[in-house]
Parts: sequence; structure tokens; C-alpha cells
Amino acid sequence: MVEWKWPEWMTACTTCQTLIAALTQATAPFPHAAVEAVREHLIDAHLAAVPGYVDDCGNCQEWKALAANPDRLKPRIVPVLGREDLLHRAGHLFVPSAPSA
Repeated sequence: MVEWKWPEWMTACTTCQTLIAALTQATAPFPHAAVEAVREHLIDAHLAAVPGYVDDCGNCQEWKALAANPDRLKPRIVPVLGREDLLHRAGHLFVPSAPSA
């Protein structure tokens, strides 16, 4: 079972409250759809709160390496990968060792 950890500022946002309730009431061991909904909201409404890359997270280090050398990517894929990068890092706000999507 995942131990959710909510920053205090998230409980002040009514949308976050609704999403947190759905996530904490989910019966699956790791409810992916509910997690995705929270992460999407976090980058859409609270982008400034999304953390940087976490040093002890292998996925963050892969995203960091990719972001450091975007020239090898096709231009149309950069926004997609950028959003996936943000989604992953947003997960660290409430699951410090969040599994990758």
C-alpha cells in the first residue's frame, strides 16, 4: 500500500481536495487513474510547486539527462516528453518514491 503525503497547500485547493479524496478512497493498491488525475491537476494549476529532479530517483535522472540534450529529439516529440517529465516530478509532491507512469 502506498503512503500518500500531502503538502499542506494542497488541502487549501478545492480541486486538490476532491482529487485527494478520490485517491485515498480508491481500493486498488496503486490507483493509476486517480494518481494521473492528481498529477495532471498539479502541473495545470500548481506548476510552480512541481519539484526539480530528485537526486535519488532513477527516473528523474533519466529525464534530467534527456532535458540536457534535447537536440537529438524530433521537435514535435519535445512537448510530449516535457509534459511526461513534469507529470513524473509532480508525483514526487505526494509520493516521494512515485512509480513511473
